Amino acid sequence: MSVEQRGADTRVLVGYATAHGSTRRIAEEIRDRLISSGLPTDLLAIDAISSIRGYDALVLGSAVQNMAWLPDATTFVQRRTADLAARPVWLFSVSSVGATSSFFGPTVARVMRKMRNEPKNIAEFRRAIQPRDHRAFAGAVDEITGTLPVICSSNSSRVVTR
Repeated sequence: MSVEQRGADTRVLVGYATAHGSTRRIAEEIRDRLISSGLPTDLLAIDAISSIRGYDALVLGSAVQNMAWLPDATTFVQRRTADLAARPVWLFSVSSVGATSSFFGPTVARVMRKMRNEPKNIAEFRRAIQPRDHRAFAGAVDEITGTLPVICSSNSSRVVTR
């Protein structure tokens, strides 16, 4: 039975690898939206995931540094390729420039979007596990505290503060 047919019986795992907290906050927002849609959903840091048994679908995300996912996230996908390819997986990446948002000003963000490619690992992941989709989100830095309290969605203008 497919995920679409199972509906609310589908168990989802949202896994994330974060450098400074922004990816975790985006993963929390994804989890919250899945739960509010009626899907039982767990949230775990990628380095805390011991098994994906019992999950029907996964949403995996990582911060991007040097145009690549963090090593823990990359290793997680590479070591579980067969298991991930056998179930629906969605991917997301978090960097300074998302699909429609950025913590840079509009002019700089527009130029950076034109120059940017997907993170290096995503092409490899597309071949190996055939994810349903990949989305890019922008993290944000609070200039006063250095923390990352703002989440900018890649497909809406909604900003969520934590």
